[in-house]
This record gives sequence, C-alpha cells and structure tokens, in this order.
Amino acid sequence: MSKIRFTNAREALESLLDRHEANPASTRLFVYPDVEGFVHAHSVELFEKQLKTAADYGAISLRFGQGRRRNIIEAAKLTNPDVLYEFLSRTPATRQSADAISQLTRSLGTIQLPSQLRDELLEKWQRAKQWGRYSAENWEELICPIQLAHGIVERSRRLNTHPDLDFRTFSRRVCGNSKALEGNLTAVISIARQIDPACCADESHAPVDHLSSLGLEKIPQPILISGPVRQLRDTGWSFLGVPPQQIGTIEYVTRPRALLTIENYVSFVRYCEECNPSQADLVLYTGGFPSRATQALFKQICTLIPSNQLYHWGDIDFDGLRIFHFLDQLAGGQLRSHQMRIDQPVNRAADEMRTAPFDLPVNSDVYESYCALKSGALPVEQEQLDPVALPSN
Repeated sequence: MSKIRFTNAREALESLLDRHEANPASTRLFVYPDVEGFVHAHSVELFEKQLKTAADYGAISLRFGQGRRRNIIEAAKLTNPDVLYEFLSRTPATRQSADAISQLTRSLGTIQLPSQLRDELLEKWQRAKQWGRYSAENWEELICPIQLAHGIVERSRRLNTHPDLDFRTFSRRVCGNSKALEGNLTAVISIARQIDPACCADESHAPVDHLSSLGLEKIPQPILISGPVRQLRDTGWSFLGVPPQQIGTIEYVTRPRALLTIENYVSFVRYCEECNPSQADLVLYTGGFPSRATQALFKQICTLIPSNQLYHWGDIDFDGLRIFHFLDQLAGGQLRSHQMRIDQPVNRAADEMRTAPFDLPVNSDVYESYCALKSGALPVEQEQLDPVALPSN
C-alpha cells in the first residue's frame, strides 16, 4: 500500500480521522511528510511544529529518523481519535450522523422515517460515507424524497381513487417542491419499497416506469394511434394524437383486423405511413414503457381483436423484452412479437455472457431472443430496422 504523504499538517491530521471514520477498527493509521513537495525549509518547520503540537496534546505519536535524521519526523500515527477530534475542533461522524438523523426525524413531523432507511443512513453516515448522494451534512435533501415515497405508497394502495398527474404537480402537492420528484427518482422508489415492499416491487422496472404505472408522468403524453378510427377517416391523417383523459371518445369505423403496439416514435410514424395505408389495423404508440392511459386503452382493444392478432414491435434488448413481457401479461399471454427475432449467426458478440435483469417464461414469444441476448447476441434498436407490415392472415 502506498504511503499517504502531505505538506499541510491540518490536511494530514484530517486524513487520519477520515480514514478512522471509514474503518473504526483500524489501529494502524499513518501519515507521512511529502519531503519533495515542500517549497522551502520554513514549510517543513511549520509542518513539523504543528504535528509536534498534536503529539503533545496526546492525539498522535511521532516516528523520527535515525542518526543524522533523528530530529526529522518520518511518520505520524493516530493514537487517540477522541483527542484528535478535540484538537481539530471537529465533530465525530458518529455524533454528526446521530444529530442528522434526529433533525431529519423532527423535520418529517408526522411522517415516519422508515426503520430500514434509518439503519442504512446510520451505517453510512457513521463512517462519513453517503447514502446514494445524501450525506449527514445535507440531510435536509432527504426530506422531500421521504415525503414523496410516502405519497407514492399511499397512491399505490388507492390507485383507482387518484387521477393521473404530471410529476411536477404531484411533487408540488406532496412536498411543496415541483422539481423534487424528477431530481430524486431512484431514492424515492427505493424508500417507497422500504415503506411497503409491495410498492414498486419489480426491480427490473426503471423508476420512471413504476411511476408511469401509478399514473404519474413527466409530461402527460397524448395517445398516438392509427387505424380504423373515425377521426382519421374524416381527416386522411396517418395517425392521431388523443389526450389521455379523452381516450373514451375514440370511435372505430370498422372492427380492427389486428393490433400492433410500437415502442419507439420514429418506428411508429414510419409504420403508419408505410405499412398501414388502408388503416385496417390499429397501431398504438407506447412511448417506451406504456403509461397507465395507454395500458387501459391496450386492454380495451384486446377485447375487440382476435387473440392471435395481437402484436408488439420494440427494441431487441432487455428493456424492450421487458416491455413486451409487461404487455403480454396485460394481454393474457397472447401477445406475438413483430420483427423482434435476433439473427444469431450474424449478430453475435464474441464470448460475452450477460445476466438478464428479469426472468422470462419459456412460452413467451420473445424467449428465443431473450436467450440469445443472455448468450451474447448484440442488442438491436428498433429504428435500425425498416418497418414490415403485419402478416395478412
């Protein structure tokens, strides 16, 4: 292990306490003078004088050289952390973390600090480390994430009684800061799981996808749809955007022949323009993971169309397959993939095995691609492929 060298005595002593807090069990913590780093003899004298003062105070012990170097300090060892804290007028991380937890608990008022989070914060903060990006010094920044996590748990338990909301409105109503949810997504979901393990339980979902399923969107997207919809027949447009709250106004001129959901916008537009000119099929844009409004419309459409005519086209990567699997579950396990097969002989990465972030049932229509990705096949972005029309049968 390389020696930690300094030309500034205060920084050297602070370093001893930093390493003590990171590993309180260690009994051999040293610092060394950076001999080549001193600009002149006066700097050396000042450095050694300050270390000798700390040693006289009882905080450290000094090791001197031999022979002609018997008056030169070669190393300083931490011998009494409590005394060094006092010498430097520094608050120990253990006390600072306890104070931060106490202040955080009081600031939350009637909202309870999850016991698991409390233990994790203490474990990190007592060693002067961060929990995520939150430290004992900036404990106030955890107030909003905890409030938002409680709000999300309450929403998940009473989902049907809450209207859909955009991120900023929800965040402002819950904690008074309209940007807090967007800035703390990962922490909010993690804390929500601690409050109620059933909330946002699937760890393969991204935080934004969990919130989408709870009716919370960054920006409420319109439902983009193409097919035998009355408004499209009247205008001649290739597709239509409908506000999520107005999906009940969609009327079909004829019963759709098939349904194709498409993950990405460019592929959706191209498919509508190039592959569905007669608008016999319904084409629905999911925008990545489908919003709650898109999920509701998808389930409604599934009741209108034969189960063997339900298709999804998305990225051939683990995120894309996860979206397929989610929609497949909504469709009762009847969903077929469209243009989501990997050509393994051509599209193969050399000697690269991957761990899938979720399990996929063997009977899934994308199971072959799932296995190919795990065994080293390269992912394929949807936009790389030209759209191909659904089978005519």
